[in-house]
Parts: sequence; C-alpha cells; structure tokens
Amino acid sequence: MTGFSKLSEDEKTFNAISSESIFSIRTYYAGAGAYYYGLLKMDTLEFWRVDFTEEGDRFEKESIRRFEKVDKYWIEQSIPKIKNKLDYRNQNWNPETGAYYFSEQYVYRFLNNRYSEGDFRREGTFSFFLDAVSGTVLLRSGDSYWDEMTAWILIRPHQDYIVSYSHEHGPNSTDTIPRDPFLKQYANLYQKDVQRSFQTFFKPIPKTKKSWGGGKYSIDSLWAQNYWVQYPTRADSTVLSLAKTSHDWTLLNLLYKSDALPEGGLLIPITGVELPKNLLIVQDQSLGSGYESHFYLEGIHATSHFLKIEPNKK
Repeated sequence: MTGFSKLSEDEKTFNAISSESIFSIRTYYAGAGAYYYGLLKMDTLEFWRVDFTEEGDRFEKESIRRFEKVDKYWIEQSIPKIKNKLDYRNQNWNPETGAYYFSEQYVYRFLNNRYSEGDFRREGTFSFFLDAVSGTVLLRSGDSYWDEMTAWILIRPHQDYIVSYSHEHGPNSTDTIPRDPFLKQYANLYQKDVQRSFQTFFKPIPKTKKSWGGGKYSIDSLWAQNYWVQYPTRADSTVLSLAKTSHDWTLLNLLYKSDALPEGGLLIPITGVELPKNLLIVQDQSLGSGYESHFYLEGIHATSHFLKIEPNKK
C-alpha cells in the first residue's frame, strides 16, 4: 500500500474512529481515499474500511477481515456480504412509488426541568428512523413529537420535507415542503458560512472524547467531542457533544425554520443549531432561565420500519 499515514488521536476522534483501535491509517489518491483500522474485542479481531471523498463526504464503514481466536490460533471467519442487506433495503426502497424502508432507529433519553412532573415534555425518550444509505430521516408522532394533526415527517437530504397530516374525517393527506430557496441555490456558500460560525462560537473542551449510543441493544456507537456554545447574544449555558458522521443532517437541523415542524415542536431541541453538515448532536446539556435540560443518545437500534406514501385522494 502506497501513500498512507498514521492517524493521530484527534484525527481518529474527528473521523468517528474508536480510540480503542489497535491501528488506524489514512490513504489518499486522486481526490479520494480511505481510513483503515482494526479493533480487538475479546477473541475477535476485525479490520474496517471507511471511504471518503476530497469534499469531505464519508461513506458507511465496511468490515473487510475478521478473525476469531480458537485455542492459540487466529482463524479467519467469513463476513456476511453487505450486498444481501443492501438488496433487501433496495427491494423495499422506491421513493418514486412512495416506498421507504428504515433499518436504524436513533434513540435519545431526555429530562427537561422546565416542565412539571407528569408533563410528557419533562422526561422520556425521543427517537427517529434513518436510512443509512441515503441519510433520509423519518420523525413520527409519539416517537419524536406529540401532534394529533401530524402523523409523520420525512426529511430527504438535499431535497425536501414530506409531511403526513391527519384529518378528523377522511384519510391522511401529504404535502411536500421544499427546502429553503437560498440553501437550494447556494448550498456550498451556506456550508462555508456555517463552518465559519461554528469555528467562532463553538469551543472544544479538552479531554472530553467519548463514545455514545453503545447500549446493550445498540448496533453501533458514535464518538463525540464536547463543545462550549458561546453565542454573544445569549446568556444561556450550553455544552454540546457532537459526532462526525457520514450523513448530511442540514435539513434536520433546519427543520425549525420550516413549515414542516409540528406546532408543539420536537420533544428535544435537536434542531435549530446550524452545524456543519456531517455533525450530529448526541448530547445537550443546557441551563436557561434557571432551568436545566439534558438529552443524550442512548442507542442506535436495528429495526425494519416500512413507510408507504399513498397519493392524496381527491
């Protein structure tokens, strides 16, 4: 292998690579490259690869070699082909006909002392569904917010929001809400402005790198860094843990500006913070007007959730 370099601890954290990796390197050639790293857990040794582009986009990690220790020998194991998993997803993923499939559910736990005991907004869980290939997010009433009039919200990266509205009499109807015209026309300029704002108002807190979401039933976890959020016009105190991922969360972050947002808002303030596109909030610790609020990523769970969007009936 030519043209590779060893990753520093900061680089591993920035690229969501476990600090427990026994090695990690970066390769680069002609506008693209890959990260390779190895993880040793008990008697299993596994090598992973993450491809990336010159623009900074990262793809899903892929297991490329796996070994199990049997007695004193390391025996290579066969890896289930990701093609089978993708085939199943692709069979059930056809946006042109309104068919969507989600294989992951991000589950957060929250506490907000602003609300009294018994109020559903005070304490509980918040979750959303994710298609790990396209980065499409699905929010549902009951899981993400409480709104009898809004059944679900589909967030399609680089495209739009699709909202299903409930009606007292008759079937649900759907409406497509476009993204902000400025974002559609000047996406690169917007990202540059957000990056400058992030560097100005978000201050990294040393020695706060941590893995989030690796609960008992999780299929994955995210490494995140803590940041002080220091907006000059706000007296609130906020610390965010941010994880770098391979997905573009811009339209999720901007949901608060869209007509797609339910009247009561989401159960947690995961939107409204304009972050560089690949950063996801995995923990928020805030103090505002004398009230403490807190939420964190509890787990990333495997799921099989299907969504079928039916045409509006005239």
